[in-house]
Amino acid sequence: MVTAHPDDEAIWGAASLTALCQQKLVDVTVICLWTACEPPGSISATIDKKSDYLRETHFYNSCDVLGYGQSFICTDPYEEKLSQETLKRGLFDGLAFLNKQIEDFDVVISHSYYGDERRHPHHIELFKLIQDLIWETEIGHSFYSFIPIKTFTHNPASNGIRRKGKFHILGDFSCSHTQDLKPGLSKFCQRGKIRMLVCQGDLETKRKALEEYKTIDLKKHDSDYGSFTSSTDFLYCDGKSFPLFEKAFSFLEKPIYITKNQM
Repeated sequence: MVTAHPDDEAIWGAASLTALCQQKLVDVTVICLWTACEPPGSISATIDKKSDYLRETHFYNSCDVLGYGQSFICTDPYEEKLSQETLKRGLFDGLAFLNKQIEDFDVVISHSYYGDERRHPHHIELFKLIQDLIWETEIGHSFYSFIPIKTFTHNPASNGIRRKGKFHILGDFSCSHTQDLKPGLSKFCQRGKIRMLVCQGDLETKRKALEEYKTIDLKKHDSDYGSFTSSTDFLYCDGKSFPLFEKAFSFLEKPIYITKNQM
């Protein structure tokens, strides 16, 4: 997973990813491109801007709480913030630190093409970075959305639910686009059939991870972000990433199954 800011790893997709990690169904590596996007002290919800540098430590603590395998956060003072070249440099700095190459990963999860709840420009640029970087590879690309995307028609692809531990798949949908694709989605949709999974996970652990950010005004975050207290994540998968998730999810239980004739 590649994120823009420290705390993004604990807000977007965290409930479902931490629940998957608990069941050892996935191995998650997180690279945060913090100072490639903005200088420390830029966040409006911080309690004390001078102590915002502590978010580096808080990031690593959060990743530990969530059970993510490896993690890295950019802290170098990159000069040209938010350019695609700077973001790319930050990503490759992280990969080098972790002794990894981009090809070592099956799927890269990024922010959404529209920037998530706040339409954040850093999130949008990061989506573009990942989309362009893996365009000619076999690496899958997925992103979390806080709501279903109305550009798509969502057609049920399975009945019932699947679960293991605190992780649930409440819905599995095959997506077709109902109108002209929004900017940024065109390449994503050219990588095979799009699927959307409605995932529910571990809200308690997600909350504990967010509480590691001692310098952030969590009450402000709570009021600003609907996803802050949500245990449900909408995971959009391109045609190269869904088969890999499907393989991992084959180990889930099916406690409820309803046939089409019963619905």
